[in-house]
Amino acid sequence: MAGDAKKGYTVNYDDINQQYLGDCYFLAGCATTASKPRGILDVYNQTPAFNGAGLLAVQVYIRGRPWTLVMDTNLPFYGGNLIFDNFSSKKAAWGPYLEKAWAKTNGNYEIIEGGLQKETFAFMTGCPTQLIQLTNANAATNVATAWNTLTAATKAGYLIGVDCI
Repeated sequence: MAGDAKKGYTVNYDDINQQYLGDCYFLAGCATTASKPRGILDVYNQTPAFNGAGLLAVQVYIRGRPWTLVMDTNLPFYGGNLIFDNFSSKKAAWGPYLEKAWAKTNGNYEIIEGGLQKETFAFMTGCPTQLIQLTNANAATNVATAWNTLTAATKAGYLIGVDCI
């Protein structure tokens, strides 16, 4: 769990609650980022703060450059429930708002169906990412190389995700 205990705001990987949009890659990347201290709070510039104008600002990275993305706090509901990422059982709202920021950056919610977690990591941290694909050809070599790379990444404290492509 990461967060600012003095302000009473924490984030946790299990705050994510995917609904009807096929953006599991993005939400899994959000959950992974939430597992690191300060991961999500850095995106929110400390803690999510709402204002009287109904606006929220998040610090993200677009094409590797820091960007403050300002958006309204309206979320899409249908029948009283959020359509896409839903509030967690603890009523954490950071997931739905990051999903909205991702949709806004890419054009709309429909466009963000399908992708890779490395896109999420780059969007939220600005760090370079790497994709390791395992293939059937030379499987033993690929597995050994992947294992060594993952072991080194774990020791270095890097974010690690798994996608199906």
